Amino acid sequence: MSGYMIARTLAEALEALQGEGAVAVAGGTDLWVGLRRARAEGRALPRLIVDITRVPELGELNQIEEGLWVGAGVSFARLEADPLVQRLAPALGQAAATVGSVQVRNAATIGGNVANASPAADGLAALVGLGAEAVVASAGGERRLKVEELVGGGQGVGLAHGELIKGFVVPALEGRQVFLKVGRRAALNIARLSVTVVLGQEVRVGLGACFPAPRRITHAEELAAKGDFEEAARAAAEAFRRESGSRPSAVYKIPAISRAVREALKIAAGGVA
Repeated sequence: MSGYMIARTLAEALEALQGEGAVAVAGGTDLWVGLRRARAEGRALPRLIVDITRVPELGELNQIEEGLWVGAGVSFARLEADPLVQRLAPALGQAAATVGSVQVRNAATIGGNVANASPAADGLAALVGLGAEAVVASAGGERRLKVEELVGGGQGVGLAHGELIKGFVVPALEGRQVFLKVGRRAALNIARLSVTVVLGQEVRVGLGACFPAPRRITHAEELAAKGDFEEAARAAAEAFRRESGSRPSAVYKIPAISRAVREALKIAAGGVA
């Protein structure tokens, strides 16, 4: 049986996570499922579960000089509704609105979404598309890196023992932002693919649920910056085709990516998709 403690400060949480077999929990929407599966399969359980929901720093959501600070413990429901997010990082708010059910969004956190490192994670895809950076804390200090560097190439989140995601710096970007998600159904769906677009002085085109980890498609960005949305959409689909080869989902995803990227760019440009 695992031990359980509630951390009241960041320092207390980080100290507890130094112990062997300690894991952090916030919303728990992924962790509790994983623990039930591990127990049913007879696998080892964590020695200590560290509840970080009461750590004040992890729940902060503020405007900063660089743009927006989003604490790792901020829920998707809050991201969906918060006026600061709607103003400074609307694509992140749009992505949050697509996550699970109302109950899941009330519990699940952006830090947990990134830490889980699913290729189809909606919050993770939006953060990568927006060029966000993660701040990772440990008992020895903090480090800051791009979110895509933290999740690497689909090998799971790159946290060392005792480290915890403290939050994210989302840069202030001029222009319109759009997040689109394609799934099997209209609600409670896992992304078959997602698109994050920023159209302004700087153009960004990001794809989620297409590669081992979300990524930006720089060639598509260059074409979109010239106003060639059709070619930008083709470039995004081609980037997927080059990596996926002949896997079965390619038959569906190649045209779907092209259409979704084109639609997102047109919406961002103020047109009708």
